[in-house]
This record gives sequence, structure tokens and C-alpha cells, in this order.
Amino acid sequence: MEPISLKDYTVKGIKTFLGMEGNGYNANLYRGKKKIAFLCDSATGGETNITREDRSSKKQVKLNGINFSGDKFSYKGTPEEKIFIELLAKEPKEKSPYGGFVYMTPDVFFGELVDKTLNDRKFKRLCKTKTVFILKVNKKKWFIILIGNMMISQKNY
Repeated sequence: MEPISLKDYTVKGIKTFLGMEGNGYNANLYRGKKKIAFLCDSATGGETNITREDRSSKKQVKLNGINFSGDKFSYKGTPEEKIFIELLAKEPKEKSPYGGFVYMTPDVFFGELVDKTLNDRKFKRLCKTKTVFILKVNKKKWFIILIGNMMISQKNY
């Protein structure tokens, strides 16, 4: 059995909507083929609401993680949540444009996972009718849509 990684997590059934502070989403979170949570970012500036499938489990375990600024925390949670939090804690920190470093949080991870999934869908849809290129610039992927010799759109991917 291969070790679990963050690449094993996917989202399905994404529904997007316009909230008070931008775009929000509802989605189902899967690890492999198993549904493990329902995600809801209501786009009100708060955290993503996570309704875990194993929330009614009598077995609670101690979780140790790191928040975005590097402060350690611990609390009781579900076994599935522990797997996820421990994987996030292993993610490398990134340099903040405001100085210092930031660490990956569940909100950021889920938001990026939803964005990537939506961009993948859009890219596949566009490939059916347009000429599309993927360019990698400064470690970020962009897809560019061309009609004739004119660029009509570019999107961070």
C-alpha cells in the first residue's frame, strides 16, 4: 500500500456562487474513492466550513498542526482529519509578500484544489474548440487561448 499524499485528495460536485466577498463554492472532498467531507466556502470572508463524514465517530484523536503563521496547535478531531492535518504540516512554507513565511492551511488547500479542478474543466472544454497553449512562467502555469494570431484570454492555472 502506497503512503497517503495530498495528491490523493480530489473534489467533485462543485457548485459555485457569488457571495458577499467574491465567489464561493460547495464541493465534496474525496481521498481516493472515499468521500470524506462536504466543503462550503460561503464567500463571506470566514473560514471554509468542513462537514466530515466521520464526524459522528466515537473515536477522537489528538491532532497537532501548524497554522498559517507557523504557530503550533492541537485539538481533538477525527482520524481522517488527523491524516489530513499531518500531511499539511509537512508542506513547505512559502515566502510571504509581507515579510516572513506562511504555511499551508486547510482553507488555502481546499480553495486551490477547487480552483485547479475548475480550471482543468475549463481547459478541457476549451481544447475542443480553440487553440490553447499551457505556458509555465515563474513556476506558475498559464493557459492562453489563441484565435488566429490574436490572444483573447489568459488564465493562471
